[in-house]
Amino acid sequence: MSEAKKHKNLVNEPAEAYQIPVDKKVNQLLEIAQGLPTSTLQEIVEKLKLIIRQKPKASEFSSFLLAGPVMSDSQSEEYKSQRKSINQWRKSQSF
Repeated sequence: MSEAKKHKNLVNEPAEAYQIPVDKKVNQLLEIAQGLPTSTLQEIVEKLKLIIRQKPKASEFSSFLLAGPVMSDSQSEEYKSQRKSINQWRKSQSF
């Protein structure tokens, strides 16, 4: 495979996202935190708690998905019948 083709198939992702694994980042943060005064640590803890509260929970996402539209049995059968007809039409067409 040529270099140009290899390059074309690559996904452009930010390189910095993979430079330092999360565990190392957490360890670096903890090392920095050890040198901070107690008041600053308490401020950081409060900000982290706020971030955690603002993130949607998995159960909220599941509820969101489950509250979405659902096909009835008759709609599902009609859909399958239409797909079958479309597929038969596609196969019968000669291009």
